[in-house]
Amino acid sequence: MGDGAITLPDWIRLTPVDGGGEGGALVRGTACRTRAGLFAEWAEALAFPDHFGHNWDAFVDCLLDLAWPDLTERDRDGAAPIVVTVSDADQLLIDEPSGTLTTLLEVVDDVASGRTIGRAAEGPRLRLVLRFRDEELVRRLQLAWAHSAG
Repeated sequence: MGDGAITLPDWIRLTPVDGGGEGGALVRGTACRTRAGLFAEWAEALAFPDHFGHNWDAFVDCLLDLAWPDLTERDRDGAAPIVVTVSDADQLLIDEPSGTLTTLLEVVDDVASGRTIGRAAEGPRLRLVLRFRDEELVRRLQLAWAHSAG
């Protein structure tokens, strides 16, 4: 990323397709070319409950349950983040309008930071490891992030 490049949030890790991961749930980018595919793939990989509604609000709720469990019983400050590794991330929402990738980034940012629930984390509670082949993904992410509220 050259001069003037948009800095992506710290909860995104970009790595070559053959690079190492950080463990966690594995999501196939090839199954996430559409919003419906993304919801289905993440639901399976992260074991969302059967009542998951396959929409953005339900997606947020499921991610919050994973990243911020038992909010009333204990505080997760200092706990390791939930890690989602996306293989073939170049394919992530590629068949959707660009605004859909922006929505995904906004959702993950809100959950990772705790902003959705009015909490502040010392570090991200959710991390995306994106394994990619094509630098075009970096450009798509930068454009989406630039259009987000982030």
